[in-house]
Amino acid sequence: MDVNQIALLSLRVFHSVAALVWVGGGIYYLVAVRPQGGDEFARQAQQRFLEWARPATLVMIATGVVLIFDGLSSNTAGLTYVATLTVKVGVALTAFWFVSWRRRGDRSSRAQLAVSLGTGAFVLGVVISSIWPSN
Repeated sequence: MDVNQIALLSLRVFHSVAALVWVGGGIYYLVAVRPQGGDEFARQAQQRFLEWARPATLVMIATGVVLIFDGLSSNTAGLTYVATLTVKVGVALTAFWFVSWRRRGDRSSRAQLAVSLGTGAFVLGVVISSIWPSN
């Protein structure tokens, strides 16, 4: 492996781990924290998770931008790749938007939708890296 391949592999690992933290934390909130009830408990758990989720979000965005440019510069990037990548990015940005949306209302529904979308983006990332492994 040369230096470029090691750097690209490192970016993919950081991107995947950040996505895992983000989606896994959301699932934990929905499955373990929310059923416990009590707004104070949920608020404290959410505050602690934000210490991980915010950096994970920044890592996902930063590494994702680099990986997008790497993938688009590849000789194997065709229309199907671009379309799949566009859907993945759109789904991920929508998940981020639902999490950051500060309107009153049912936060649980927004959290469920954000986790579902985040999971979808994660799965699309696996599909992209499996079909276009050189990207």
